Amino acid sequence: MTPEKTIIIINCIIIMLMYYFILPKLAIKDINKIAMNDALASVVALIISASLFMGKELTFNFMSLQLSWFSFTLLSYFVIETPFMLRYMHKNNVLNKND
Repeated sequence: MTPEKTIIIINCIIIMLMYYFILPKLAIKDINKIAMNDALASVVALIISASLFMGKELTFNFMSLQLSWFSFTLLSYFVIETPFMLRYMHKNNVLNKND
């Protein structure tokens, strides 16, 4: 498996756990708790990626950009997370102040 696929799988697992199990139980509609949990989840993704790729002279390809493991992890995390976040916020009326 390529290093890119490894990081993408790690990111997908973390994001799915967060949006299907953690946020519905801990944050629901609290934007501050959602942001804090998202920050922690992205740090977990970085720690796992660091344990696998830090110190290795690898470059990661992201749409013809050559990135480090750190940049690739963050960029791919946020690209994968965006539709999950938008769906979660819409489904739970997170930004609706009238609830």
